[in-house]
Amino acid sequence: MTHPISCPTDETLQELLLGNSDPSLADELEEHVLSCVRCGAAAAALHAEDSMVQAIRHVGRAGDTPLPRLAETLVPVFQMLRPSTIAGATVSWGEASIPCECAPPEHANETARLGQYVLYDRLGAGGMGIVHRGFDTRLQRAIAVKFLHRELLAAEGMTERFLAEARAAAAVEHDNIVVVHSVEIHDGVPCIIMPLLQGETLEQRLLAAKGPLPTGEVSRIARECVAGLVAAHARGLLHRDIKPANVWLEAPTGRVKILDFGLAIASEAGSATTAIAGTPGYMAPEQVRGQGIDARADLFSLGCILYRA
Repeated sequence: MTHPISCPTDETLQELLLGNSDPSLADELEEHVLSCVRCGAAAAALHAEDSMVQAIRHVGRAGDTPLPRLAETLVPVFQMLRPSTIAGATVSWGEASIPCECAPPEHANETARLGQYVLYDRLGAGGMGIVHRGFDTRLQRAIAVKFLHRELLAAEGMTERFLAEARAAAAVEHDNIVVVHSVEIHDGVPCIIMPLLQGETLEQRLLAAKGPLPTGEVSRIARECVAGLVAAHARGLLHRDIKPANVWLEAPTGRVKILDFGLAIASEAGSATTAIAGTPGYMAPEQVRGQGIDARADLFSLGCILYRA
């Protein structure tokens, strides 16, 4: 069936150039662009200005392109991606609640009480857990408490994997890796007690900057990330999910703290893991392919972060 085609918007032309337009209309859109002077000029301008489109046109279809060559196009692609689309996908849990039985709050600003810990508002949620702001009444210090999602508790191996995050982070004592105060189990639910950090993630910093960060700041972030990773790698640990959301910039100095060892694994000397895990936009090619990885995969991810910054 033939659809009447009028002059498309620039956004529609962009989708056509990227190969994302409606397949049922793509051929007719292409014919229209070839026959319409205005649309042809608009498409040529988009092609000339958009290095992402140029990179995609250069390599053709991904299925026809060898992976090493395809990897070479990631730099211009990252250059054109919006920050909000480059971040790794996360699981949406709606209004996730504390997954274990807690004592009721004693004051209006409290959420609940968990043993010696007073819990306040939720700080955030990710694919595996939720984090609440809290206070340790015994040691009189502000804390953050991370719980495994209620929906994941029944999944085989999830509790062990969650606890592995704490063990991995606690095994490395370094100024550029977040400290783990303790690992506890309440009502059968594991939780990790960490310091309450002040500052923001690198992801938040990049979104607020709306452009490249100063070279000196990027260099400092690079040095501190490398220092933390060297300490982890020396203990045989691979992070596997280095991305801006897992790099904390502590206030007021901006000191780096590497977060979330939830995907970290112990790597025996001379061996490699083949499990695929991480955030696709920052994964090394061998990690995407499910091949054995080593410390270089974390460095590849760091390189993607620094290029974006």
